[in-house]
Amino acid sequence: EDATNPLSLPHTNVINPETIFVRVQSGVTGCYATFPMELIVVAAPTIVTPNPLEVCDPDNDESDGFSEFILTDADLEVTGGIPTGNLVVTYHYLLEDAINNELPLASPYLNDVPFLQTVFVRLVDQTTGCFDTTTLDLIVKDSPQIVAPDPIVLCDDDSDGVEVFDLTESEVQLLADVGPGAYTVTYYEDVALTLEIVNPEAYSNISNPQTVFIVVENQDPTNLCSSETTLLLQVVGPPILVPPNALEMCDMTEITGPGPNDE
Repeated sequence: EDATNPLSLPHTNVINPETIFVRVQSGVTGCYATFPMELIVVAAPTIVTPNPLEVCDPDNDESDGFSEFILTDADLEVTGGIPTGNLVVTYHYLLEDAINNELPLASPYLNDVPFLQTVFVRLVDQTTGCFDTTTLDLIVKDSPQIVAPDPIVLCDDDSDGVEVFDLTESEVQLLADVGPGAYTVTYYEDVALTLEIVNPEAYSNISNPQTVFIVVENQDPTNLCSSETTLLLQVVGPPILVPPNALEMCDMTEITGPGPNDE
């Protein structure tokens, strides 16, 4: 009422909520009015820094450190297990973009920094408009760099189209480029990888030719990536032999007789 002790701007509240008083005065007439205004500080949503998203490099020919990430897989962890609704999670390339809610990244997202990239996460409560930010690491791990093995060809010894194959013979070529480490090689009869071949050292083919599906898994607990390829099995019959015609030659000695100097 007395227009004394105006608050400095910006003003930091001392309690929550806090009531202050506003005076509005006409510069022309000098008339004024006052009213109370309540200042309320609303807590930002509780944001959780998610565990890194890890994917295996799908490019077995060239480990380039790039892959696609489903960023939304981290949503529930960011919200602390609270289903999104009023809470909205977005991902951003820069911290400034996350703070200003600009240029959200699409999901799936192809990283543009190889092997390890950090993006920024924004969590906003649409009820209050308050938000908080954190980070999310994107990690690309190497898949085993396997080599597609050459077909295994066996001769058919009884004309039934079935032979016993040692599938493990392919592993020298299969694992030639994987580098040091422990790997598990598993063989399957179907592309869906549901019918495992449990006796790869002595496997009888079920068709001719037959495609066997191979999975090579990295046993490093920090990198459980795997790679897939195929192996062709083929049984070939022996060559068909045709009896040749008889070869005939004339005995030239009997035709010419002995020479003049022969006894």
